[in-house]
Amino acid sequence: MTTISLACAPCDAWGACAPIAARVYHERAMLGLTLAMSMGFPLANASLVPLAKLRIDLRFRTLAVLGMLNNALLPLLTILFAWGGYAAYSFIWPRLICAALTAGAAWYLTRAVIKPRLELHLWRRLLGVGAATFGTRITFLLVTNGDYLTLGLMYPAAVVGAYFFAFNLSTQTTALVVVNFNNVLFPALCKLQADVNRQARAMLRGLRMLATIAVPCCFLQAALAGPGIHVLFQPKWYPAIPVLQVLSIGMAFSALAWPAASLLPAQGRFSVQAVMAWISCVLFFILVGIGAYLYGNVGAGAGVAIYWAIYSLSNLRISLSPTDFGWREIFDSIKGSFIGGAIAVGIASAARMLLPSSFRNGWITIVLVTSLSVYLYRLYVRRMDPEAWQELVHRAGQLRAKLIRINPLSRAKHVNHIPQAPRDVS
Repeated sequence: MTTISLACAPCDAWGACAPIAARVYHERAMLGLTLAMSMGFPLANASLVPLAKLRIDLRFRTLAVLGMLNNALLPLLTILFAWGGYAAYSFIWPRLICAALTAGAAWYLTRAVIKPRLELHLWRRLLGVGAATFGTRITFLLVTNGDYLTLGLMYPAAVVGAYFFAFNLSTQTTALVVVNFNNVLFPALCKLQADVNRQARAMLRGLRMLATIAVPCCFLQAALAGPGIHVLFQPKWYPAIPVLQVLSIGMAFSALAWPAASLLPAQGRFSVQAVMAWISCVLFFILVGIGAYLYGNVGAGAGVAIYWAIYSLSNLRISLSPTDFGWREIFDSIKGSFIGGAIAVGIASAARMLLPSSFRNGWITIVLVTSLSVYLYRLYVRRMDPEAWQELVHRAGQLRAKLIRINPLSRAKHVNHIPQAPRDVS
C-alpha cells in the first residue's frame, strides 16, 4: 500500500504542470494531453512490486511473455485509436491501457496481497534508500521527453511531429531485441555480488551478445529508413527519413547502456548511478539544444545519438571501475558488432545503388539489403568473432529446444518417431 501511495505523487506533480505546459507552448490542447499523460504514472508504478517479485522468483519466461504482449498490443491499439479519430490521444490512451493490463496481469500472476494500511513507518526507509534511484528516474523522464520539449520551443508542430514519428520508429528494433535483457541480467548479477570480477565477466558476456544482435539490426534499420518509409507511409513523412537514419545509429549505442544499467545497481552503487544520470542529463540538453538550433530535428537526432554514445561507454567503464577490467575489455566486446555490422550493411547499401532508380525505394530494395546484410554479417561473425558465433549457436539451440518442448505437435512428432532398422542388403 505504501508503494502505491507513493506512486500517485508523480501523477499530482505532472498534472499540476499541465496549465504551465499549455501556456508555454501556446496550445490549449496541451492541457488535456498532459492531464491524460499524468495518469500513466500510477498505472505504470502499480506494477513495480509484482514485477519485482517475478524477477526475484526468476520467472523470466513470464516476464518475457508480458513484455512481448505489451509490445505487440501497443502499436495495434495506437493504429486502432488513430483510425477511430482520436488524433494525438492515439499515442496516450494505448499506453494507459497497456500499463493497466500489465499491472493487472502481474498482480494476478504473483498473487500479491495488498495490505489496507499505509504503513507510514516504512516511508522514511523507502525515501532514504530510494532517494538515489528516484533521482535517476527523474533524469530518465527528462531525457525521455527533453528532445520533444526542446524542439517544441524552437520550431512549429510539423518539425516536432516528424521527429516524434522518426524517434518512435527508431526505438522499435531495440525494443524487440533488449526488452527483456535487463529483466534477466539484473537478477543474475545480483547473485554474484560476492565476486566482483565474476560479476563483471557475466556483464561483459551479456554485452557481447547484446551488441552482436542489436548493433547490426540498428545499422540495418538506418539503411532501410528510406525504402521503408517510401513503401509504408505517405509522402508527408518523407522529411523524417534523415532523422530516422541518425537516430537509428544512436539506438545502436543506446542498446549498450543496458548492461551497465544492470551492473551498477547490482553492485549497490545507486549514488554513483544517480550522479552519472544527472551529469548525462545536463549533457543531453546541451547536445540536443545545440543540434536543434543549428540543424532542426536532424540536429536534435544527432545530439541524441552523440549523447547515447558518450553515456553508454562512460557508464560501462564506470561500472567496471571496482574490477580488473576496463576499456580494452569493453571494446573487445563491441568492436566486432560495429565493424561487422558497418561492413555488411555498407556493402548491402552500396549494392542497392546498382538497381534501377525506380526500384531503389521499393520492396525489392528492402529484400535485397536485408538478405545481403544478414548473409555478410553471418560470414563476418563466424570467421572474425568465433566466440560470439558459438554463443549465438548455443543460444539458438536452447531456444529451439524450448520451442520443441512448448509445441505439442513438435513434441509428439519427436516422441513418436521410431527409427527403422536398416535393410539387409546382403
